[in-house]
Amino acid sequence: MPPNILSVTSYIHLLQELTFQISKNIQQQLLINMHFSQALIILTAAALLDQTLAHPGHDIREEISERNEFFKNNKRNLDHCSNSLKKRGMQGSQQKRREAAIAKARAELGLPQSQYSVLS
Repeated sequence: MPPNILSVTSYIHLLQELTFQISKNIQQQLLINMHFSQALIILTAAALLDQTLAHPGHDIREEISERNEFFKNNKRNLDHCSNSLKKRGMQGSQQKRREAAIAKARAELGLPQSQYSVLS
């Protein structure tokens, strides 16, 4: 028999050995994946548990009602100071500053200047 040719029994033995090695590698990968999955589940549960134990007995509905009560008595916009801004002439100066910035930008871009006021 030539040295390069395997007998049928040695070929079968070689295939069995390869199959065994492949199945061993697959089992190791499955074991690693299983341990990783278990670790991930444990970490997720710990993170969620930490959030629930951080403030035991805390009622979110009470916090919402406190917040709503606060906003009933406090203004959430700047309407209450608009008269003060008008008296100090802030709106006129702001309008002139904005119109100047727009005119400068239009000039830099080579666009025709607008004849209309920005906030009129």
